[in-house]
Amino acid sequence: MLCSTDQKWIIDDTLTMSKLDSSLLLVTPVDTQPVKVVGQILRTFETHFSYKGITARLVVHPSYSALKID
Repeated sequence: MLCSTDQKWIIDDTLTMSKLDSSLLLVTPVDTQPVKVVGQILRTFETHFSYKGITARLVVHPSYSALKID
């Protein structure tokens, strides 16, 4: 099941790159909270990490807070 999911992601990413290359996909910048986004991504891949015996954690450099980035 994990292999088929990985293969689907590869195909989807390839199609997305093809659309970008052909100017069929618009990329629009949006405001975001990087720490929150990366945290969500890590949670998304928890099952894959666990299956592969990988331990992942998010460590935010102190300069991120010092610069008051939100």
